[in-house]
Amino acid sequence: MESKADSSGQCGDGQRGRGQNGGERKAGGGLAPQHRRPRLDPDSAAIRRAIADCLPDEPGRFIVAVSGGPDSVALAAACAHLDATTEHSFTAVIVDHGLQPGSAHIAVRTAGMVVSLGLPAVVRTVKVERTASGLEADARSARYGVLEEARIAVGAQAVLTGHTRDDQAETVLLGLLRGSGSRALAGMRPRTGTVWRPLLGIERRQTVASAYAQRIPVWHDPMNRDPDYTRVRLRQQVLPALTDHLGEGVKGNLARTAELAAFDADYLDRRAARMAESLIEADHLSAQTAQLPPALGTRVIQKWLHQQLRTPDQLSAEHVLGAWRALNGGPQPLSMPGGMSLERTDRGDLRLVPGDRPKRRSDKGFPHQTEGQRVC
Repeated sequence: MESKADSSGQCGDGQRGRGQNGGERKAGGGLAPQHRRPRLDPDSAAIRRAIADCLPDEPGRFIVAVSGGPDSVALAAACAHLDATTEHSFTAVIVDHGLQPGSAHIAVRTAGMVVSLGLPAVVRTVKVERTASGLEADARSARYGVLEEARIAVGAQAVLTGHTRDDQAETVLLGLLRGSGSRALAGMRPRTGTVWRPLLGIERRQTVASAYAQRIPVWHDPMNRDPDYTRVRLRQQVLPALTDHLGEGVKGNLARTAELAAFDADYLDRRAARMAESLIEADHLSAQTAQLPPALGTRVIQKWLHQQLRTPDQLSAEHVLGAWRALNGGPQPLSMPGGMSLERTDRGDLRLVPGDRPKRRSDKGFPHQTEGQRVC
């Protein structure tokens, strides 16, 4: 379901509202000259530069993901400025997950706020399908699905999100604590397909300061303060404790680790993808995969399992490692997501068959997926 907001925050025809500083937008972009621009705070200026640096030289159209929190609000405000002063155009999309009472009202109110900045805004409602991946992952999957639909609908080049350096630090630390491998340590990329993250070099304190300096109201999602979620506990307890004991450079160091790990992970992913072309045989994975170094072999296995499984989002690091061991003579069959079982054929290939594995002593201890073990 989709609705558009006018400058009052009510559902309407989606027309643009007044500019961020209260002036009418000119036909050629910008504000009418009788309104003097207030002095820009340094954090808002840094955010504008970060977004401008990530955009292509040629004019493009972009979707801006806005939740109403300080990160996405600061992103939207900067995009409104660029919309008025460059040839790029931006449309904000607010996703109502329907997970909290009053979420529809919050979404429409957020859309009205975005329109007051000078951007067109659309509210999309989505139903979150619950799976074994957990509520956070399920909501994220639904949200990105809706954002991609919105991008395609308007012919936009990419979806811009407000992920910051703090989010990157949390992602890297979670990957480290969950034992998810180098790909998780690489964190979020500045670009993943059509999802672009221009604020990965910006700290959360800067987005908060930017929204405050521009007097833009923000909404704080209660789920972001719920200690039942691992990421929230890490954000509220673990990272502050590390900063207290190790200094303010912790977040920057974690973000730098992600950047360096991404170089290695991307190179290995590219090599593994080329090798997989000759090793994946229909529904079988060739026994020759075992001849590869583990760093490449496990990536080929992961690619194959992603192609074969009905629920690849539930694939964990333990599943991939178990398959690697089975390929090299280890215990099998093994349970896989979606009610599938992995077994080794007489010639040493791997294949998936329906049904859970029988109980075997040699398999004891192979864990099913737990929260956060996903490797994708």
